Amino acid sequence: MKKTLLIGLIAAFGASIYAQQKNISAYNLPDEIRYQSKKIKYEERVYRGYEPVNLSSKKSFIPATPQAQRSAAVNETIIGSSTYDLQTNSSVQNRLVNHGGGKFSAVWTYGSALDGIWNERGTGYVYNDGTGWGSAPTSRIESNRTGWPTLHTLGNGEELLIAHGNNTDLLTQNKRLNV
Repeated sequence: MKKTLLIGLIAAFGASIYAQQKNISAYNLPDEIRYQSKKIKYEERVYRGYEPVNLSSKKSFIPATPQAQRSAAVNETIIGSSTYDLQTNSSVQNRLVNHGGGKFSAVWTYGSALDGIWNERGTGYVYNDGTGWGSAPTSRIESNRTGWPTLHTLGNGEELLIAHGNNTDLLTQNKRLNV
């Protein structure tokens, strides 16, 4: 019985070793087949975000011409700063809200310390009234340490800001009335 079991195990082991060998016949292909590369055609297009979208046809997208790219210059404005460099914490938040009429609100995780502890960490908030951005914040808007804010506009026009709270408060909520 032991000899039969031993012979069976040796045969199974040998079969598993044999199964691991490469298929040599796959390497005996003619060079014109073996080294044939596929050429894939890619359509290169630049989208600016203002193109009309028709999902029923790929031809509805209008590629930007070099002339259009030059005319769509980006105007950058620094609206605030932060020394806290972990802005997302592996999550997605609404950080910019367009209220219409050129009015915007923006939030981010604010911090001004360079000590690596960021006890003053919180929400940086700035508003654009349609004529320009307000002053960059110099402190958080909350009274306690928070982070990773998200910004929403409610149906009554209020802004709702929700941020990760400290150890005792799981979420911190702030409202701005009459945006």
